[in-house]
Amino acid sequence: MTNTETAQLSVGTANAQLFAGGEDQDYQFVAGDLAMPVRLMECTERPDSAGPDSKRTPFLLIFRADVDEAHLMQQTIEFNGSIVGLKDGSLDGLMIHRMMRPAQLPEGAYYQVMFN
Repeated sequence: MTNTETAQLSVGTANAQLFAGGEDQDYQFVAGDLAMPVRLMECTERPDSAGPDSKRTPFLLIFRADVDEAHLMQQTIEFNGSIVGLKDGSLDGLMIHRMMRPAQLPEGAYYQVMFN
């Protein structure tokens, strides 16, 4: 089950600073009634990806989950969901993509969330 009492943060104003110091911290992906514990492995700003009208510096988050092929979230390449466990609340309405494991990181199921 999910904690429905967390504040919903604005995706439009989200920035990498929300995750500052959060690498190697535990969060949850939540989609409907499903939840999956994940760990933030990387938060990288991508200033070269900013368009001329960008209001923020684009950034990329990479998360790791323990492999559990029976978990419904791990049976799909992408899903709409939330990141729960941020100090100030949750980020909802995100497209979360499964990705191949980066070679330098330990085994697991990896996911990325991009903010342009």
